[in-house]
Amino acid sequence: ELARVSYSGTTTPQNEMAQQTRQELLERQAQLDYLLQTVDREIMELQASHDVDLVELGYELQALEEKHSVELEEQFREHQQEKHHQLKAETQLHEQLVEQHWLLDDTQRAHHHYMAQIEELMEKQLQLEQELEERDQELADLLDHP
Repeated sequence: ELARVSYSGTTTPQNEMAQQTRQELLERQAQLDYLLQTVDREIMELQASHDVDLVELGYELQALEEKHSVELEEQFREHQQEKHHQLKAETQLHEQLVEQHWLLDDTQRAHHHYMAQIEELMEKQLQLEQELEERDQELADLLDHP
């Protein structure tokens, strides 16, 4: 029929309707193409935005990891310093206790030595008192019997 229309140069109502329907379909196709391009562009923009968000999140995550790493290192150093100070204090306390133990041993040895000397002196004093009593007795005997 189209060939006939083209050939004859006249249009029929059916041809006009077909032409109008074709024009509407072409316009709708153009609108759909435009909408599809718009949707594609929006999808690409969303993907680009998403990619940017992912990159930003990656940077934020890296910054947080670095911050956390630094915080952990600081906590570890502080813990090591605390342990060092505690160990140093415990070592000093141990040294003081050993020194006090040695002083106690020296004091006990000196005490035993002095107690032994006191005992010897008391024995000597007793011996001297006995000798003095004997001499006093001898002197009294001499005075009584001249």
